[in-house]
Amino acid sequence: MMKLSILRHTLSLIFICCLGFFIYSDSLSHSFSSMDDRGLINTNKDVIKGNNIHKILSEPLAGFNRYYRPLQIYSYKLDYLLWGLNPFGYHLTSVALHLINACLLYVFLFLLFNSRGGPFFAAVIFVCHPVFTEPVNYIASRSDLLVGTSFLLTIIFYLLNQRSGKKVYLVLSYGAFLFSLLSKEVSLLLPFFILFLERLTRKKYSATTIYFILALVFILFRSFLVTFKIHEMPSVYFFLTLPKALFLYMEAFLFPFGLQKKWCLSLVTSVFDKDFFIPAFIISGFIYVIIGIRRYSGVCSFGLAWFLFTPLALTLVLSQLWPKGVMPFSYAWLYVPSIGLFTMLAYSAQIALARSQNRKLVFAAISIIIPVFSFNTMVMNKKWSDPSFVSYEKTILAELPENVSLSIQATNKGYRLLEEQKTQQAEQEFRRALALLATNHKALNNLGIIFLNQRRFDQALFYFKMSNSIKPFDPNTHYNTGLVYLMQNDTRKAIVEFEKTVKLDFYHFDAHYNLLILYARENMEEKALRELSAIKYLDPAFDITKMNEKNN
Repeated sequence: MMKLSILRHTLSLIFICCLGFFIYSDSLSHSFSSMDDRGLINTNKDVIKGNNIHKILSEPLAGFNRYYRPLQIYSYKLDYLLWGLNPFGYHLTSVALHLINACLLYVFLFLLFNSRGGPFFAAVIFVCHPVFTEPVNYIASRSDLLVGTSFLLTIIFYLLNQRSGKKVYLVLSYGAFLFSLLSKEVSLLLPFFILFLERLTRKKYSATTIYFILALVFILFRSFLVTFKIHEMPSVYFFLTLPKALFLYMEAFLFPFGLQKKWCLSLVTSVFDKDFFIPAFIISGFIYVIIGIRRYSGVCSFGLAWFLFTPLALTLVLSQLWPKGVMPFSYAWLYVPSIGLFTMLAYSAQIALARSQNRKLVFAAISIIIPVFSFNTMVMNKKWSDPSFVSYEKTILAELPENVSLSIQATNKGYRLLEEQKTQQAEQEFRRALALLATNHKALNNLGIIFLNQRRFDQALFYFKMSNSIKPFDPNTHYNTGLVYLMQNDTRKAIVEFEKTVKLDFYHFDAHYNLLILYARENMEEKALRELSAIKYLDPAFDITKMNEKNN
C-alpha cells in the first residue's frame, strides 16, 4: 500500500513537471527581455566577478540601492558560472524553479489535507496559470520564484515536524526561512502564517517564537546594510487605490486573459470613483467570507487571509520606494499571495471530490481549464519575447499622472540631446521637465552636469544638492557633487561625497580612484591602501605607476 501511494505521488509530480516544461519550453529561446534583466546580469559586477561571494551578502541589490536580495544575485552568479551570458541558461533556471514550486505546492497541500485529489488539481492549475508568465519569463523577477520556493519549504518542514516530532525538520524549516528572508522582504509575514497554522491545528508550539526572533534579527541586520526611511505616510488616495489593486489580482487569478505588463497603477482620487466602490464592495465580500467561513473551515480562511494580507503588506512597503502619485503594482507579486488562493482551490476541489455526484463536474472543469490556461500561457510566453511588451512607455508612463509622464519624457529627450552635445537644447528640456515636476531629481542632476561642464560651480552645486535632497541614495549625484568640491580644491568635502558614493555603489571605479588620489595627497596612507585594494579588485590590470606618471 505504501509503495502504491509513493508511485501515485511520483506520477503526479512527473505529470506536473512535464506539463509545465512543455508549456514554458518556448521561453528558453528568449533573450534578456528588458533593461532590468540586462542591468542585473550583463553589467552587474556582483554577477560577473569571481571572488565576491561574501560581498553580495553585505550590500544592497546592484542598481536598486534600497533592495536587499542576495539570494537573487547568487542565483544569477550560478547561472553565469554555468552559462556565461547566454540567456538560455537563465530562462532554464526560472522555468525549473517554477516547476519545483508547483511540486512543493502539491506537497504542502497534501500535508495540509492528507489527500491527493485536491492538491493535484491545484498544483496543475498553478503550473499552467497564465499570470505566472511574468516571473518565469522576466528574469529580473527571479526573487519572486526564489521566495516562493523557500516560503513553501519553510511551511512544509514545519508541517513535517508537527507530524513526526523530529527536530531535524524544525531546523530545516528555520534554515528555509532564512533563505526566504534573503530572497524577498515579504517573507517577514511567514511567522504570522505559521502562527495561524498553529492555531488551526490547535497545537501550542513554543518553537514558533524562533521564527519571530529570526525575523527581528533580519530586520536589524537589513537596516544596518540598507537604509530604509519612511519619508511620509501614504496619501489617502493611496489607500483608496488598494481595493483596485486587490481586485486586479483576483481578476488576473480567475480570468487571466489579455494580461499586460504593469509596474504601477494610477491613483484613485474619490470614493465615488467606480475604481474604488466596485472593488471595495467585492473585497468587503471576501473579508465577510473570511469571518463567516472560519467556523466551518479554518483552512479556507487561512488561504483567504494569506491572499489578502500578503499583497497589502508588500504594496505598503514598496510605496516608500516608488515615486509619489502612483501605486506600485506587478502581476509577478501575485506569485506568493496566490498560494493562499490555491489552498482554497484545493480545499474546494477536495470537498467536491468527496461527493461522488460532483466528481464528473470536477473532472469536466479540469478538462476545460487546463487546455485553456496552457494555451493562454504559451501565447503570453510569445508576447514576452517582444521587447515592446515590456517597454517603459507601455508599462509605466501610461499609468503616471500626465505632468509626471511628460516630465520624464522631457528628461529622456534632454539626456539624448546632451549625449549629442546639444547643450543648450538639453538645458531647455531639463528646465521644462522641472516646470512639469519640481521633484524630478534626474532633471536636476543633469542640469548640474551641464553647469559642471561649464565650470559654473555654484549653479552646479545648487542643482546637485537639490537632487540629493529628493533622492539621497543616488551614488551618481553624490559623485558629481564630489567633483564640484574637487574642482574647487575643497578636499575635505570632496572626500565626504566620494565616500558616500562608494558606500552606495562599491563598483563606482572613478569614486575609488579619486579617493585614492585625495587620501594619498592628504597622507592618509591606510585609507589610500584600502582604496588601492578596491581598485585592484575592480580592475586587476590597474597599474599604479601609470597613475603616478599621469599625476606628476
